[in-house]
Amino acid sequence: MLHTISRTLFTATTVISVIIAGFSSATYANNLTDIYELALLNDPTLQAAEASYKAGSEIKAQAISQLLPQLKASASYKDSDEDAESLRFFSANQPFPSNFQNESETKSYNISLTQSLFNLQAFFAFKQSKALSKQAELQFAIDQQSLIIRTAEAYFDVLRSRDNLTSALSEEKAINQQLEQTQQRYDVGLIAITDVHESRAAFDLAVAERLTEEVKLGIAYENLAALTGQQHTNIYNLASDFATAKPQPETAEAWVEFASNNNLSIKLAEQIAEASNQNASVKKAAHAPTIKGSITYQDTSSDTS
Repeated sequence: MLHTISRTLFTATTVISVIIAGFSSATYANNLTDIYELALLNDPTLQAAEASYKAGSEIKAQAISQLLPQLKASASYKDSDEDAESLRFFSANQPFPSNFQNESETKSYNISLTQSLFNLQAFFAFKQSKALSKQAELQFAIDQQSLIIRTAEAYFDVLRSRDNLTSALSEEKAINQQLEQTQQRYDVGLIAITDVHESRAAFDLAVAERLTEEVKLGIAYENLAALTGQQHTNIYNLASDFATAKPQPETAEAWVEFASNNNLSIKLAEQIAEASNQNASVKKAAHAPTIKGSITYQDTSSDTS
């Protein structure tokens, strides 16, 4: 399974590397690899997924512990010292003092070893823990793939918004020139005032479109900052000669077969079903008899003077 996960993640990372080759150079600019490496370290979603993965990995170890021998040891020590003084009488008028001391020391050691010989509930719980552990592993791999996709989407959203803003600025400039020409033609009496109003309305619409694109670009940069934990002001553009290629193989059937064999979401669903089946077995075995073997050694010594 780890081989399948590694191969899938390697394929996705290779795609990013191929895209990087099509970026034009810029001084102190961030490319897609830089953004992805920062996201690996700072993305809160992936950090939460990693914490869940580590917690899920411990489930198997906890289940195994119920099948292993249980060793318990205890020791105790008690020391007492008593000193008393009293009067004794041989006759009514002849008392004499009497002193006595009493010291005692008690040591006790106890060691017990218990081994489960037959415990169906613990056995099915162990099988369930294996499915849950694989489930956590697969979920983390899916989250890693998701980070690759989210990084690429956030990065190209910035490039797309930047290009859209450039287009909006060019359109605003062109319409402004048309407005100036229309105003000049109206001033010399060649056109009616309605044409000026139409040109001004078109210009106002272009300004609104440009402001919208500025907001979208700001949002795209903020999404990128949320992903990486820092602000970005300069990133690579795609090279003008960047060449796109069709996916290989080109048949849909081949991709369906590949997805059936490698899709992590399908494998995750299988492990979820397996964990549910084992959980049902755990519930059924709750009232089954258990057999345990134990060995106990105890030593107690006492010294009184």
